[in-house]
Amino acid sequence: MANKRAHGVALGGMLSALSLVLLLLAGVLPVMGLVFPAIAGMLLLVVVIELDVKWAWGIFAAVTILGLLLCPDKRVVIYYFFFFGHYPLLKKYVERLHHRVLQWVIKVPLFNACIILAYLVTIKLFGVSADALRYGYPVTLALANAAFILYDIALSRLIVTYVYRIRKYLQRK
Repeated sequence: MANKRAHGVALGGMLSALSLVLLLLAGVLPVMGLVFPAIAGMLLLVVVIELDVKWAWGIFAAVTILGLLLCPDKRVVIYYFFFFGHYPLLKKYVERLHHRVLQWVIKVPLFNACIILAYLVTIKLFGVSADALRYGYPVTLALANAAFILYDIALSRLIVTYVYRIRKYLQRK
């Protein structure tokens, strides 16, 4: 019991630190503003697989709070908080449903709600003009949905790759 807890704390600490570094780097390298938060979210998959989803929610909360305190670019933390951080965790729950169409009926509106909330928070926090996407918003949302579908497929394949190819090299002996 104590050994599993120590393993969880160590793994959680390392992945939290790596996630936070990725969020910080996204602030320094603006071109990676969506890529690094996505990778930070993907790291939570390892926690879900190796430990439990409860540990992953704790790491998500810790990275979000530390990101808000330390990251110079708060938009990166907003992306992580509103989508990239929690989606890999929610994916586990949604994919327990064995009907694929029902999974997508839940996933796509969930994504749209998250992206719209992130947009509204960004407008309020940063004073971005709401007119900025008035005419381009439907196109932007359609492209974001296409990117989301690719992201979800990539996450699924990453899980399979981790479980069947990578995990055996990281197992404790």
